[in-house]
Amino acid sequence: NSNELLIMDFTKASVFLSLALLVCVAPHYGSAAVFGNDTCGSVDALEAVALTACEATALSDLALSYQLVGVGDAAFCIDTCIAAVQALHRALPYCATTSIDATLVRELYFAQAQCFPPSVDCLKDARDFTRWMSTASGSTCVNTMFAMPASGTQSSANAFCTGACKEGFTHYLERLELHKCSAWKFYKLWKNEASLACMQTGGTYCRAEFSPETFASTIVDVQNTSLVDRDAVLDTLCTPCFYEHVRVASFQALDPVFLAQLQSLCVIDNGEYCYPKFTSDLLTISTSGPNAVARRLCSVATMGQCGNKMLALMTYYEDVLPAASFLRGSLGFHYKSMCAKSDEGYLCADELEGLTTGFQDDLSFTGAQFPFDPSGCSRVSSNSYCTWGCQSFFDEFRTRAGCCYELFREYVKDLGATDREIADAYSHADTVATECDRAMPGTCAPHYNNSVLVPLVFPVPQTFVERFPTVENDMVKDAVIVLGRHPSDVVISSLEPITVGGNPNYTVAVFNVSLNNPTDKDLLESDLASSDPNNTAAFFYVSSHYGSCAYTTACSSSTRIAVSAVATLLVTLLALLL
Repeated sequence: NSNELLIMDFTKASVFLSLALLVCVAPHYGSAAVFGNDTCGSVDALEAVALTACEATALSDLALSYQLVGVGDAAFCIDTCIAAVQALHRALPYCATTSIDATLVRELYFAQAQCFPPSVDCLKDARDFTRWMSTASGSTCVNTMFAMPASGTQSSANAFCTGACKEGFTHYLERLELHKCSAWKFYKLWKNEASLACMQTGGTYCRAEFSPETFASTIVDVQNTSLVDRDAVLDTLCTPCFYEHVRVASFQALDPVFLAQLQSLCVIDNGEYCYPKFTSDLLTISTSGPNAVARRLCSVATMGQCGNKMLALMTYYEDVLPAASFLRGSLGFHYKSMCAKSDEGYLCADELEGLTTGFQDDLSFTGAQFPFDPSGCSRVSSNSYCTWGCQSFFDEFRTRAGCCYELFREYVKDLGATDREIADAYSHADTVATECDRAMPGTCAPHYNNSVLVPLVFPVPQTFVERFPTVENDMVKDAVIVLGRHPSDVVISSLEPITVGGNPNYTVAVFNVSLNNPTDKDLLESDLASSDPNNTAAFFYVSSHYGSCAYTTACSSSTRIAVSAVATLLVTLLALLL
């Protein structure tokens, strides 16, 4: 039919033209190679996987299928082939020594982005877009854009972002948006590059100041736990342009786990970096029981709220920290209970130390029968526990343990401790509580008299939130990551449109954050006072939802403004609410 003929014509006349263009201008989309270990050493293996998945004997054999839907030459548009080429493409920019043709891999990666077009209109727009990029002026614009990370200047960025180049990209991207092509990878790749090229903060164009590739060695250094002063290294990395890069790249969500890994490096609590001390402690507790893990990762004295914040990020992106692999599969339970505090604000792991240290890393229990008084109660028989000595010591334990007692019972059960192991730990204390009519308090819960109102400014218009009500769920998820609180404790109190720096496409969400103790309230307020989270938050969920929505006049992308303007506005809001 006519549509099939158009697809074939488009493929022959335009796609291969874009392949030739990309030989010179394809950007470097490296990512996970800077996290973990020997990625560069494994590129040959990645190439072998790609060849198998794509049913080819050499990468040069691959070609874009006429159908663009996965039935074509060398399985070019099959999902497994696309994923394998993508993995290889992401690793190569960080590998200086390899025999693999990185240019060819980049060609294939961008060509595969044109698989599975949403409509014929999208194909037409892509055809016109690639034709423009192959003209003398268009190719100059593309080369300028991709050269920014390595050799860009403020003047070259300004010329690109205020002249004909920006107008050209904007024109063709808006055509794709008009025809609802924004979920197509072809659109996402070029939208992402154009957005990164012109991102600004504080009046500075950031593409020439930060990119993951140019800071690859710094990112690797930060992960070196034997490095003495990782905070000094982070000072060079965690700049306003770093945070702006993560924010802008979040809109298209091409590699969300990598962005979360980047964000994890620069998580700040009360003016201090969390990553160095959190990852250093991870190395010492991988074979420890739940009590030791909690006391290291959640210590208020050494960690502040870092434990909560890092666990929050890991809960939504399990692969963020390779060193935390021993927590995977149970992160939701760890996040809910590991750093819990009593109603008085003391860490539950500290208050229950005598009891919970008996649980080993495999959740077997080897502790004492009466952790609150091994001698006083163990010397008397059942039905005689309410003697003065045993009951007196138990009362002290009961007061200290408080709501933590039941909370930790639920915690180890959630982690997989058997009823037998839990009974070994709790049965004797339960018996004393029953015989002496000293029932233990219920589990810990937030109290609204300890709540804090926190305003966060999201870079999306309220019309978008109204059109897609599920965005409110995304806002809560983002707030949880930013604030390090449990989802059940974070509720949206109000949503209002807000104009920042003359741009009306922002929404301020005020969150009511409930805490079960005054210590956490003080920690949160101190953190908000020392560093505005709007300066360092990526808002992964809301941004990616907005980036993939069907663009209309009411849901359109707008020029981002400097984050510093948001920070100035939030100072006033926080002063009013705290």
